[in-house]
Amino acid sequence: MPPEQVTTAPEPSRRERRKLEVQAKITDAAATLFASRGCEEVTVEEICEHADVARKTFYNYFPSKQQLIQHLCLTVLTDRPRDTMLQAIAQYPSTTQRLDYFFTTMRANLTAYRELERTLILHSMFQLAENSSSGGSQIMAQNQVFLDLYRQGRELGDVSDRHSVEFFAEVTVGAINAMMINWIHRDNFPLLQRMQELQQFVCEMIQAE
Repeated sequence: MPPEQVTTAPEPSRRERRKLEVQAKITDAAATLFASRGCEEVTVEEICEHADVARKTFYNYFPSKQQLIQHLCLTVLTDRPRDTMLQAIAQYPSTTQRLDYFFTTMRANLTAYRELERTLILHSMFQLAENSSSGGSQIMAQNQVFLDLYRQGRELGDVSDRHSVEFFAEVTVGAINAMMINWIHRDNFPLLQRMQELQQFVCEMIQAE
């Protein structure tokens, strides 16, 4: 039987790398400005000036400022948690270790990107109020991250069968979102402490007997 062939993704071309670099300049500039002044106050012109790109270049990548904000929300609030969990699953053998990696990374990101996270979460809340389908998709994506984790944990035998994995995922995501809402509205809300408490609670909740 011939050995299994391993295929690797082709390296991006020079043109593709350049496009990614310009897009990163725009998103980094927007993230910096949004974190300091909020999404609504920042103009496309200011983003272009901060990124050192022409207005036409901006619109080659993002049809509108709203599209740029949605891109950042997707990257920061959906893609990053998913990628963090995938890294945890790849690096650690048990569900509690994976949760520890996830929550530790989440707390580090909240510390490093505090104002950007708050700005994007607040924007997402307004979007959810105006368009339930887009907000619902984000929550479903968050739920799927933990659903996959707990399903794998059930197969490993270290996640309890007292309740469904769907219930465990819903409790985890619901608690995270409730804490984020409190954090948005209360400057003195001890978010990092609550995240530490939630990690401990979740590990106790799912622990197999």
